[in-house]
Amino acid sequence: MHTNIKFSVIIPSYLGNYNGCATNRKYKLERAINSVLNQTYKDFEIIVIADGCKDTVYLCREIEDKRLRVVSINKRPVFSGEVRNTGLRFAKGNYIIYLDSDDMYEPDHMERIAEKLDDYDWVFFNDSQFNGTKYPQNNTLTFGSAKTSNICHKNGLEVKWTDGYQHDFEFIKQLMNYSYKHIGDSGYLVCHVPDLIDY
Repeated sequence: MHTNIKFSVIIPSYLGNYNGCATNRKYKLERAINSVLNQTYKDFEIIVIADGCKDTVYLCREIEDKRLRVVSINKRPVFSGEVRNTGLRFAKGNYIIYLDSDDMYEPDHMERIAEKLDDYDWVFFNDSQFNGTKYPQNNTLTFGSAKTSNICHKNGLEVKWTDGYQHDFEFIKQLMNYSYKHIGDSGYLVCHVPDLIDY
């Protein structure tokens, strides 16, 4: 796929309650979106998938930025691959990046990735747990610990998100049929881990 957009950032969003979810979800979704809009790298679009969630649609419509689109779908089960697959169908960028609605990017996250893509089909990068202070996490493929939001891949690869708790592992197994590299720290901040942090 060739467009004049470099990155499509896919953000799944359901602002209702479920087991292990973050608190103050509306605030965190807005924070996540703003962390993308405030990037030093400007060549992107944001696709928020409102997973049966009217509050997500209302919040996104209040943010006036032409780079932000919201796509509304019927509510899917927790860990349904269809939510991110919907984002892939709408994505116009040459590369796909993901952001969980309760996490955020440091201001130069996309700039760091853009500098290191080279000709690889996909890259994965470290994240940091964040509770006001960064706690670096090392995401290697040795134990399948590159996760849902620690990857950037070319648009148009023959990959698809599956259903279930292991959806990220299954997706990465598909990606491993393509060329990839680890690019180190990139500025992805994990702000919610159940029973550990909820910043």
